[in-house]
Order: sequence, then structure tokens, then C-alpha cells
Amino acid sequence: MSGQVSSRAESSDEASSPASDAARMRSSMDRLAESAGAKLADGVMRIPVTLDIVLGTISMSLTEVLALKGGETLPLGEHMGQSVELRVNNTPIGRADLVVSEEKTPMLAIAITELAGI
Repeated sequence: MSGQVSSRAESSDEASSPASDAARMRSSMDRLAESAGAKLADGVMRIPVTLDIVLGTISMSLTEVLALKGGETLPLGEHMGQSVELRVNNTPIGRADLVVSEEKTPMLAIAITELAGI
């Protein structure tokens, strides 16, 4: 009988050994971290960013800018049919073609042709 009791005690000791307690704690912490990570990732994905569609750029002196008049045409250095650059928070992320949307009232739109690292 005493052999059976000590056998149960050993089984009970094994179930609550420091190694098994640590393993259970690690497992609980991993689940908690995954949950917190998912919440953090969800929060990060909701941060607003600015998407710029860059048709072209031009460098001018302040004197030239102040001399601009309505109706003037400024060459942007890009050719018709050339793709435009897409930037998120001023970081290039891809390119797109300018298109006219097929809505009731046609609008200028883009058709994404290339995304880098997304």
C-alpha cells in the first residue's frame, strides 16, 4: 500500500515539476504574446498613411514661382504614357499607369503596375 502512495506522489511530483511548470508558463506566455502581437499588428495596420501619386516634379527658383500666372503650362519632365510613381509617406512603393475610370462621370485614376516589397 505504501508503495502505491509513493508511486502516486511521484506522479504528482512529476506533473508539477519545475520543468513542467515552466513549460506550461512558456506556453501561456506564448499565447498571450500572440494575442498581444495580433492586437498590436491590427493597431499598426490602422495607422493612416499618405499615398502620393507623383505625376512629375519640377525645380524652380522662388522668383520663378512668384512670377507664375494662370494658364501657364509647366513641363514635368515626364512623357505621356509613362507610368507614375506611388509613394507612401514619401517612400517609393511602386508604379502605376494613368487611366480614365469607367464611371458615370469619367475620372482620372491609376492602374497599379508594380509594387515593391508589399
